[in-house]
Amino acid sequence: MPQPVFSVVVPTYNRPRIIMRAIRSVLNQTFDNFELIVVDDGSTENYTAARSLASPRVKWVTHQTNRGAAAARNTGIAHAQGHLVSFLDDDDEFLPSFLEVTYRYWAIAPDDAGPSWTQVRKTGFPEGTAPSGDHDGEPDDPFAVETFLAVGTGYGVTIPARLLTDVGLFDENLRCVEDTDLFLRLVVAGYRPRQLSGRWVLVHSDAPHRLTDDSNSGVRLREASTLVTTYLPLLGDYPTVRGQLLHHVECLQTQTLKDRRRSTDAPFSDPPAADRPAS
Repeated sequence: MPQPVFSVVVPTYNRPRIIMRAIRSVLNQTFDNFELIVVDDGSTENYTAARSLASPRVKWVTHQTNRGAAAARNTGIAHAQGHLVSFLDDDDEFLPSFLEVTYRYWAIAPDDAGPSWTQVRKTGFPEGTAPSGDHDGEPDDPFAVETFLAVGTGYGVTIPARLLTDVGLFDENLRCVEDTDLFLRLVVAGYRPRQLSGRWVLVHSDAPHRLTDDSNSGVRLREASTLVTTYLPLLGDYPTVRGQLLHHVECLQTQTLKDRRRSTDAPFSDPPAADRPAS
């Protein structure tokens, strides 16, 4: 089989029904030079129906234990044969022209091009709770780096495989900020991110749980503080990004303090959650 242009990586954990929507959205793309790699991250639920969506383009890889979103994406990357790696969450959808639009950009992209991403359409989110990072700037927006660091892999992030070889994969020791860590490494290495015009990913809010449990504000604070320590000295050319990181840590410090106070005030509350594995 010739090398595909795209490898679409979809990690999943205990979402056997919802993921069928994501798989169909990839198989229905107008651009058909791709492979789809689904990584089952140690699910305990039955995926027989999802696996029945047979296509020679679909590969299934299974973890024996639940290792988290970073590990699942890394496994997908390790099995990828495509020139470009695109990420899709198992509860979301690529709109039919996503790969075609993305391919048109990468066919003429400069050598120093970094990750691409698109805006998204959102469905089912209560007012004020939709994902952040929805930015209406032009594709050549001078604030592309700052905007890129406000989104996650769920925004149709596409990265040339050679860049992942250059800067490394997702850090599996991180549970909450693994995508931001990878994005920062790409920026520090000199790769320029690019937002593509249009909304080509449909983001849903109906998943019963997240791939990785990031509800513990203390864990998020610790990991975000690590990013500040690691990257702040390397971001001299991006003062706005430096400010973003510091502001994020300040917000998490406030949230962590509120959580601790609530825990102290509740006479019969459970102890603070330990650092939990991905769920």
